[in-house]
Amino acid sequence: DMVFPKPNTLSLQLFGSACEKWGMEEEEPVPSAAVIAILNPTLLPGRGDAESRAALRVSYDTQVVILGTCPAVGFCTATKKDGMKCSMPCDRERGQTICYYHNLHRSAKQANL
Repeated sequence: DMVFPKPNTLSLQLFGSACEKWGMEEEEPVPSAAVIAILNPTLLPGRGDAESRAALRVSYDTQVVILGTCPAVGFCTATKKDGMKCSMPCDRERGQTICYYHNLHRSAKQANL
């Protein structure tokens, strides 16, 4: 969900034949910005804190269906504190390729100048 300003993300846990097909697909990897349908997943219990993301579990490869790709999905171009590139999604149609967190961080820095 690319809702502005902060997209909603979830964790998808793959088990059984779903893991065999989608977990380490080397011949035909799932493309970045793929639009997928998750059919009849099991909702896993949350950790109880406000910042935890929803988690779903699928056990069969037929529960995950690739519908296509979304050209508007981009990924944050900022670098995290540990030096790794940020992997959070962002909406390229809004013009900036920076995620919610790094946009907030940049705004706070500019406000303190």
